[in-house]
Amino acid sequence: MRQSAAAQAVALKCVLRNRTLLTTTHFEDAGVQPGKTYEYAIASVDAFGAESTFSPFARVAATVLVRVVSTCTVRKVTAGVEVTWEPSFTTGAATVTIYRKKAGEVSYQKTASVARQATSYVDKTTQKGTLY
Repeated sequence: MRQSAAAQAVALKCVLRNRTLLTTTHFEDAGVQPGKTYEYAIASVDAFGAESTFSPFARVAATVLVRVVSTCTVRKVTAGVEVTWEPSFTTGAATVTIYRKKAGEVSYQKTASVARQATSYVDKTTQKGTLY
């Protein structure tokens, strides 16, 4: 796809974070803290030094990142049902929460929370003959 002459002439984009100027063409806000609200706006500077006006501020409330396990293994063990997952899943997590539901139910129920270092959990409350 060819860019227009105007798009090719843009040399720099300016980003404002909480009304502080950052001069970069790419910005990833690694300093975001959960529970805080941030404001962002952008402007561009063309190859001749002419700067556009800033866009309206976008307000973003940072939330806690919740990751969902994409792959886990479930198997029957003597004590109940064992669920295991990859250690890389828990990077940055405070805890790991395990949910389950019976076949035919709509909602998942919290079964347990384990330390982030854990890579498995044995559910000892399952019932023989029940499909989960």
